[in-house]
Amino acid sequence: MLRRSLSIASLLAAGVFGCGAGLPASVRAEMAQTPRGQVTIVEFTDFECPYCRRMHVAAAPSLKEHAGSVRIVRKHLPLSFHPHAEPAARVYLCAEEQGARTEELAEIFYTAPPAELSLEPGIATAVRLGADEGKLRECVNDAHITTRLREDGRAFGDANGEGVPLTYVGRTRLDGAVDAETFKSVLDAELESVGAQKGAPPPQSAQVVGPRTAATVADGSAVPFIFDDYPRALAEAKARKVPLFVDAWAPWCHSCLSMREYTFTQSSLAPLAKDFVFLSLDTEKESNAPFVRKFANEVWPTLYVIDPNAERADVKWGGTATALELSELLYSARPRAGEGPEARAREAFAAGNRATAAGELDHAEASYRAALGVWGTGADAPMTRDRARVVEALTSNLSDREKWADCLTLTHSELPHMPRGSSRATVVSVAVECADEAHDADKSNALLALVRAELAGPDDGSMLADDRSSLYDTLVGAQEKRPETKDQAKKDAEAWAAMLEHEANAAKTKEARAVFDPHRLLAYTAAGREADAIPMLAASEKDFPADYNPKARLAKVYFDTKDFTRARSYVDAAFAQVYGPRTLRVAALGASIAAAQGKPDDAKKFLKSALDRTRMLPLTAKQRKLFESTERDLTSGPMSPASPPK
Repeated sequence: MLRRSLSIASLLAAGVFGCGAGLPASVRAEMAQTPRGQVTIVEFTDFECPYCRRMHVAAAPSLKEHAGSVRIVRKHLPLSFHPHAEPAARVYLCAEEQGARTEELAEIFYTAPPAELSLEPGIATAVRLGADEGKLRECVNDAHITTRLREDGRAFGDANGEGVPLTYVGRTRLDGAVDAETFKSVLDAELESVGAQKGAPPPQSAQVVGPRTAATVADGSAVPFIFDDYPRALAEAKARKVPLFVDAWAPWCHSCLSMREYTFTQSSLAPLAKDFVFLSLDTEKESNAPFVRKFANEVWPTLYVIDPNAERADVKWGGTATALELSELLYSARPRAGEGPEARAREAFAAGNRATAAGELDHAEASYRAALGVWGTGADAPMTRDRARVVEALTSNLSDREKWADCLTLTHSELPHMPRGSSRATVVSVAVECADEAHDADKSNALLALVRAELAGPDDGSMLADDRSSLYDTLVGAQEKRPETKDQAKKDAEAWAAMLEHEANAAKTKEARAVFDPHRLLAYTAAGREADAIPMLAASEKDFPADYNPKARLAKVYFDTKDFTRARSYVDAAFAQVYGPRTLRVAALGASIAAAQGKPDDAKKFLKSALDRTRMLPLTAKQRKLFESTERDLTSGPMSPASPPK
């Protein structure tokens, strides 16, 4: 809401057409990458356009005053009847990539006679401002610059742009050139909304940046998490009058660790800190049992958005997300006014999320189908990431309720049109499960071909490495079940292991490297060389002495390779450290090792201790089944050295 003297009518007359409703995806993505306390300004521009030049002059005083509180992103729309605009755009983009002083370059390009925007004068100007001439000349006609210009054009189309300049100042859209007073009023209001410090000094690095990938924050999470203290986080959310975001995770969960190391560390998430209180909650800890009882989850991680006043989960999302996907998911959780199809689809999706969180899965299915119905189905529907999330939610809903045929009907219709990303990866993996459960070999084969095609696609950052690994897990696991594809499963397991080794070697920290331990063990095992996991697990055991997981995994490897003495040593150490429901699985491994050693009494001790330690804990349906099978094993006859659960 604008808080200056301009009336709504005068703002509309000046070309202000909204305050955030229906922001295009490209603008939302840039906002997600902007540091907390700054306003994102996205300009769709043409350096030769007289109206763009007029807009630059009007905005310049306010941008100079707030240089440290704005992040400017220029998207280039060089018009065909402006012959000097495209050379200037190409020089600007290449200079930007080299880290030249692009704000000064833009000032010159906006004010110079049009002839000085042509290639040679433009290169000379950029070189004076810090660009390398040789690299600049190689860059200006490179295909990747052409691709960037095309992407900017597509973003303009997605924004329903009709002409330049088109400017987004935070969540406010300005169509055409506006006067200095209007721009100042809009910017002041947006600065107030993000709590920017008025007159903040410019940052040390260049103040104007273009589209960029989010940088990894070296010192940990990009948002301020509260750890394992739900009452405190709830109280803070109530006091700040913002929703509570909860990452419900577990220390044995590779996807949880991937989120912690590869998503929550992305600086693009920093702006969300003002809109949410962030809580990281280890569901295995007994102290967190009250939360787990109230907000039960069956998969890890599960991400919640909780209304702190009603203590109601408005979003319950199982699985991983890239930083961009998480930003978009949380953006969709914020209350927003609006009308039309997008608003109706958004509200239906929100209703489905609330129903999922409440355990009302029939209602959730109806709501998700209503959201898809707004857009249409199949090839005729606009397949954005927002819509892909609805498909993912509905697919998981149908699978959870064992509606295998409905799951296959949905995924057959939607998968060919889904964009690459975490949602598509999840949907294809769940669809393979649905086909197996439905005993539909033809659909299973077709889906496995889709998995293989997905893995053959470019590693373009649209999904986490953990999600690519899960696709390999799906492919290898499905082929291992069939005698005729077991050899191919081993070949794919080798490719899986190589991919994970590459990711682990590229990891910047030991924590990031260890993310891949569990799946590397699975891949090595599937390839028939589980002993190759020992050096990696030994390194993690040394790096993380308080973590039971490397010890338990080493025990499993030594058990599988029939080195029962070493296996017993590691499982004893792991059992001394393990806590929560995972105690049952480590106990099952310990019992199997003890039985293989010919020590049935020790096997019983593992099982009895695990039952005593987990009896009062909240358990998922699968964990409850494991608890009950452990009880049966304890009361049965002598333990046999059966293989423990994975």
